[in-house]
Amino acid sequence: MIDRIPPRRTRVFDRKYVGPFLLLFWVIIGSSCGQNETLPPLPVKQVQIDLLETFLANKPESAAKPWSAGPVEVKRQNDKRTADVGELFVNIKKMVVKKGGNRPCLLMSPPCTVAFTTEIPPDGKLEFGAGLGQSTLEQVKSAVTFRVDIEGKEVFSHTFQPLKKDGPKPDWEDAVIDVGEFAGSPVSITFEVDTAEPTGDGPLIAGWSQPSITTIRNVDRVASSPEKPNVIFIVVDTLRADHLGCYGYPRPTSPTIDRLAKEGVLFEKAISQSSWTWPATATLLTGLYPYTHGVTKAEQCYLAQRLPCAGEIFQGEGFRTKGVSANPLICEAQNFDQGFEELVEIFHEPAEVVNEHAIPYLRAQGDERFFLYLHYMDPHYPYAPPEEDLRHFREGRDGEKDNKIYKAIAEAKNQVVLQKFAGEVQYLTDLYDGEIRHFDNHLEKLLNVLTETGLSEKTILVITSDHGEELFEHGRVGHARTLYTEVIHVPLILHAPFLFPAKRIDGLVETIDVLPTLLQLAAVKQNASAMQGRVLPIGDESVSRRKYAFSTTAMGHPNGLGLYMNQNTIQSEDWKLFYRPATGKSFLYNKKSDEAEQHPISGEAKVVESLWKEVTNWMRDTHKEHAHRAVSRNVQDNLNELGYVDVPDPDLIGGTDPPKAISNDESWDGKTFVHPLTKEKKEGPSDFREGN
Repeated sequence: MIDRIPPRRTRVFDRKYVGPFLLLFWVIIGSSCGQNETLPPLPVKQVQIDLLETFLANKPESAAKPWSAGPVEVKRQNDKRTADVGELFVNIKKMVVKKGGNRPCLLMSPPCTVAFTTEIPPDGKLEFGAGLGQSTLEQVKSAVTFRVDIEGKEVFSHTFQPLKKDGPKPDWEDAVIDVGEFAGSPVSITFEVDTAEPTGDGPLIAGWSQPSITTIRNVDRVASSPEKPNVIFIVVDTLRADHLGCYGYPRPTSPTIDRLAKEGVLFEKAISQSSWTWPATATLLTGLYPYTHGVTKAEQCYLAQRLPCAGEIFQGEGFRTKGVSANPLICEAQNFDQGFEELVEIFHEPAEVVNEHAIPYLRAQGDERFFLYLHYMDPHYPYAPPEEDLRHFREGRDGEKDNKIYKAIAEAKNQVVLQKFAGEVQYLTDLYDGEIRHFDNHLEKLLNVLTETGLSEKTILVITSDHGEELFEHGRVGHARTLYTEVIHVPLILHAPFLFPAKRIDGLVETIDVLPTLLQLAAVKQNASAMQGRVLPIGDESVSRRKYAFSTTAMGHPNGLGLYMNQNTIQSEDWKLFYRPATGKSFLYNKKSDEAEQHPISGEAKVVESLWKEVTNWMRDTHKEHAHRAVSRNVQDNLNELGYVDVPDPDLIGGTDPPKAISNDESWDGKTFVHPLTKEKKEGPSDFREGN
């Protein structure tokens, strides 16, 4: 309780001062009004009608023929495939993401039309994307035209021309159309795909990604205060926890981070839910596990519109929102801009360029409450720190050596090729540490602005990473392919001295817990049941800590070979189990005696069985809500009725009997393996694809 000052006795005011006082009063009021004019409300987009949901809600059990059910009518001239809801994968270039990727879609094989009868709200907009499936591009013999009509009036038309041998591949064609003129009564919206030559080796698949009717809701802006703080969410890509001074690293990589950790709350065992950017960052921004949000691989890289994301939640509470991303995977094209008034894309740029967008934004905020997401890229390969940062660890760089190493990494079909560079681990480590120091220097400049503007007294700051980096601890360099501690143990520091005292917290936590914690600290309303993360135990020791931490990667493969297979881990304070469902193998480490996971152990059958049950239950349970299997609750209900959701993917879950722990996690020969359920023999290696 705040002690209140007792009221003073009333004093009679001398009348002769009334005139001058009133004049001064109105001058002050007028000046104040001029400086603090009422700000316009924040426009927040809302989905009013999800046409994918409408389609599925009215789809008959058997849709082998043209059909009409309530507000949906399908006219199909192509007998090879009817209209349906599913996923469509459109061209995506390696490491350069444009609009390509996987999206939930209304799939149609031309010639075909799907008509919806619905009522459009005032100021409504029709949003969708049009695209051709990558797997069927070669079948395009003539132009394919996408059209949208409302009550017979054409509102959209786009034609994809046949694919040329050396020409660019088609991408998604996105559209936002003002359809407010049709508001007031039910109208027919027709989606049509047509082509002059639909035949080929198979049905040509075209898709309308997430067609929906949206409106704008105005939200009142709010002022920030220590009781209602701002939030700055910093993700430093590829930053290992054990290369920071505050986590015991002896080299001077992180003086600024170390100071923040000393003043804030540091979590000593924060585990990322994946070892590469897409799934790990999607978890940070949604509070959902990778199997639930569905952003797990290049073919599933679209953050579904239905998922409540950090920017949307904060914006809905009156926060100004902005994102700055130096990582090309965290981009508008993959729907990571949800809830941001602006997502600045400055791919592969260093920390100072991120700051060039962040610092002016901070100086301009005044009293307005804001949520700022900053995704820095500095420690990510290729390591190229400026000389002034590298000098803390070595004198100068070897350009010839750089070129050889980077060329080998770029051209490697498997990581075994890189073994000849294992002797250069210290050189690579020096460069990596120099990149961390470079970020740290520019973090200090960002913090100085917070102090100068007074924002540090009312702003929560969180620093974490999407994943770490391997530096030959297990014979590899990079990330994404394994789930060893060096790639999933990440820093996690919360800084808000005006809210909670400094503390170091031992015990397992997961990065999925960051968003729920920020929402509670910022006093933001949330639907707790919509997230799988927990509020971190900052001040309330009664908050239950995690018994287990889970991680997964769809990019995992033994021996560094290009045949990808799903890999999952579960760890407790004492043990860590690796599990590859496709091979049915598991590998066990004793975390108490082998923190670096260098010596897998055999035996311990009871421990293996117990952890295997936990991790397979986790995979099954979180997979039920998969965003790409069920784009909405309505879709999920349909899948449940058809019996799909509760049937595990054999590649995901693996066998029904607990595996035995084996001591050599590289025992697979990289040539063939037999699927434990289907008994299908698969060959390897395939082409190598670098994770990001």
